[in-house]
Amino acid sequence: MIVMKFGGTSVANFEAITRTIFIIGSKLDQKPVVVVSALSKVTDLLYRISEVAASQDSVQTKELLAQLRERHVNLTKELLEQSPALLEGALMRVNEICDGLDRLAYAVCAVGELSDRNKAIIISNGELLSSTIICFTMNAKGIRTNWIDARKMMITSDNYLKGEPDEKEILARVPAIVEEAYKGMDAVITQGFIGSNLAGEQTVLGRGGSDYSASLIGMAVD
Repeated sequence: MIVMKFGGTSVANFEAITRTIFIIGSKLDQKPVVVVSALSKVTDLLYRISEVAASQDSVQTKELLAQLRERHVNLTKELLEQSPALLEGALMRVNEICDGLDRLAYAVCAVGELSDRNKAIIISNGELLSSTIICFTMNAKGIRTNWIDARKMMITSDNYLKGEPDEKEILARVPAIVEEAYKGMDAVITQGFIGSNLAGEQTVLGRGGSDYSASLIGMAVD
């Protein structure tokens, strides 16, 4: 098994994602576990959304959320235009993620208060979106790929914005989750940066956390 980590610039747009999937496709004999970051500049946009929402600027909050959704919807259409059935499923999932983000951002905007927990949830949406889009695209290109929720594997401390990974818990969970997800598949994909605490509350590993996630998963799958 091999862990392959792709950062924001490797998943920035149609060309970058197409190139990334070609690289993954050349390593299928090594059973790749793919770890991806958010699309380039998306995490910065999510931090901005959280700040603007906390300042109760509803107009700008709405504009930034629309910008985020549009970028991911347009990319999904571009990547999957030749696969209508997969495109429909991908757009449904992308819009579901964006709808959840919208609800939380508007709730923060309404009260003008941003807890660390809510901020962690907001800024983690980039990885959920990118991994979803890439997973559907890999399947469209004939690479049978399963999506794994990193929050089930990457267990951290209770610090929502700078979660400290619980190596013992991660080593205990990752192998079984990856093995189960791999049944009948050519590859699996998951997210860097995001995790959860033992209570199941969402956390992030802090800036640069995606590489850390990939290293920990690599260690867990040997």
